[in-house]
Parts: sequence; structure tokens; C-alpha cells
Amino acid sequence: MPTPWQTRPVEWGLLWSLGRWLSPLTPEDLAPPGVERSAVRVAPRRPADRPFEAWIYRPLDRPIQGALLVCPGLHYAGPADPRLDRFLRVLAGSGLLVLSPFLPDFTALEVKESLTDDLERALGALLEHPARPRSITPGIFSISFGSLPSLRLAARATPERPLGGLLVFGGYADFSRTLAHCLGQGAEGPRDPLNQPVVFLNLLPWLEVPEPERLAAALRRFVESTWGRPELKAKARHQPIAEAVGAELTGRTAQVYRIATGLDDGAFALAETALRARGTDAHLDPRPVLAQIRCPVHLVHGRDDDVIPHTELDALAAAFPAGAAVSTYKTGLYAHTGRGGFGNLADGFRELVTMFGMLKAIVEVSTAAGSP
Repeated sequence: MPTPWQTRPVEWGLLWSLGRWLSPLTPEDLAPPGVERSAVRVAPRRPADRPFEAWIYRPLDRPIQGALLVCPGLHYAGPADPRLDRFLRVLAGSGLLVLSPFLPDFTALEVKESLTDDLERALGALLEHPARPRSITPGIFSISFGSLPSLRLAARATPERPLGGLLVFGGYADFSRTLAHCLGQGAEGPRDPLNQPVVFLNLLPWLEVPEPERLAAALRRFVESTWGRPELKAKARHQPIAEAVGAELTGRTAQVYRIATGLDDGAFALAETALRARGTDAHLDPRPVLAQIRCPVHLVHGRDDDVIPHTELDALAAAFPAGAAVSTYKTGLYAHTGRGGFGNLADGFRELVTMFGMLKAIVEVSTAAGSP
């Protein structure tokens, strides 16, 4: 793999600004000034399509030098998550036109095949935005489970409708293996137990509960009460919340809720039973389409990611055909939703080199020349 400075020239102003605001030395509650955020409606194209909102970010005090579609991960808040909103402001404050959609499936905490079509319509809204420089082909930055629709959308790119590039942050190769990790099985490394309820939200039709709507509402309330609060990852801290949210559930519904939230054991066995009843999840596997991707791809993963293990980066990179334009970066500076640290001097130097490569990848995928 080439070192970061062996690739094409970049816009150094963009790179400097990104480095300043995304540096571990910059407080995470600070964001650049001079950024306008507005909402756009992504309209249906077919009768089965659902309209949804997307947020557009643009710089007010500097020219727009690139365009980027940011695909959120699976999160009920979408771009309204304060951590993502700050990241989007950093991108725009550096000189990019940025669009990030409230994908209906992800805000419902579900991973479905319809994600790719919805993301394609979001890309269309970015392409059609009057502020987009027509000399720039937008790229995609995907986060976590957003890797699935982003990789599949990249495979749809054509010479007539190209893509500037794709940066996958914290993505996965094997959906079943990733679910197993979320349930504490298989992969090594840290695990965030607060994600376990979402596995069961996605398996709800095959759990055989008499009150699925009540179960879904309770699991969502638990997620909304705990996500974004790292201190609640400790079992002793989130158990009282789980008990309180599920207090009115009874019978089989209560039994499944307690397993799904970790109050009782048996999560992996229950999920396995539901997965057998559901059948294939081929539509959730990104690997079959990788050979069709022609744009540059950058795979980035945090070594301490406790949602999708960093070993998924290796598996995803290995699944691309020989000769594909794929670069990989593993970092200790960023985990799944938070920051790490520099460690010792040698580690700090390696991390700085890796960070430079990651920032340069953002610039390259968002400033590719050519108008689709």
C-alpha cells in the first residue's frame, strides 16, 4: 500500500482545517464557525419510495472545494446525533458541501435492503444541489453499518454517473459474524453491550412474541436512554434503566425483552433460533458487489471499535479482487464513536502518519475532478 504522501496532490487548506478540527488535541465540543445547515426533502422516485429529510452543510466564509455524501450508521437520531452533527460541521467548515440523510431504516434501527435505494436518492439530491461545484464529482463517507448501502451504491456507479471515491469508516464484511460480536460471541476485542437490543429489533418478526409492538417500543426506549453515554456500558449502570423501561411487560414479551437487554442470559441462543427462522441474509452481505466498484476505496477502522471489530476491515479488504484501488488504515485515535489516545512516542508517530492518510483520503474522495 502506498504511503499517504505518494498519492495525488490535495487541497492543503482543506487538509489543514480537517487536521486542526479532528485532532485529538481539539476539544470535542468545539466546531468551526461559519457553517450553514439547512434541511432538504429527498422526494420519492417510485410509488414504494418513502420521502425523508437530509441535512446540507456548507461553508459561508470560504469557497466550496468539494462535495461529500455522508452515510450515517444505524442510529435513531441520524445526523442529529451531536457527535455526527459536529463532524459534518467540521467537514463543511473546511470547505466541503456535505449532505447527510435521515435514512428511514437506520432511524428505525433496522438494516434493510431498501437502504441502498434511499442512499442513491440522497446522492441525487447532492448532485442536484445548486451549490455543488459542477467540476467536482462527489464522494461518499460511510459510518459503521452505513458501509452496506455505501458499498452497494458505489458498485452502481457508471462512467456517465461516476463517484469520486468511497471512505468506509468502521464497516463490516460479514453481517452474521458482526451480529455475533454484538452478542458477545466470536470476535476478540471490546464489545458495547448497549447494541445488543438492536439485534433483536431486527429479528423481531421471528422472535414469536405476542406483543411485538410493545417489545419494539421498549427496546427503542432503552436504546434512546443509553446510547451516547459511555458510562452506561457498565452492566451495573444500564441494568436499572433496562428494569425500569421493561417493568410493564409480561409473559413471553417480558422474557425476550430481558434477554435482549442483557438482564437475563441466553441472547446468542435466542438470536440463533430467530436467524434460522429468518433464513438467508444475502442482501446484507456487501462482498458480492465489491468486484463492480471502480472508484478508489479507503477502509478505516479503529483498533478499539467495540461495535464492529477491527478484524472486519481485514476481511473486507481481502474480499476485493486483486488490483482493486483499496487503501486500509487502522487507528488508535478513533474508536467507533469516540477518541483514543497517542500512547507512547513511537505509537504517537505512527498514529499521526495514519491520521494524515485518513484526512488525505477524505479530501481525495470529496474533490475528485469531473462532473457527473
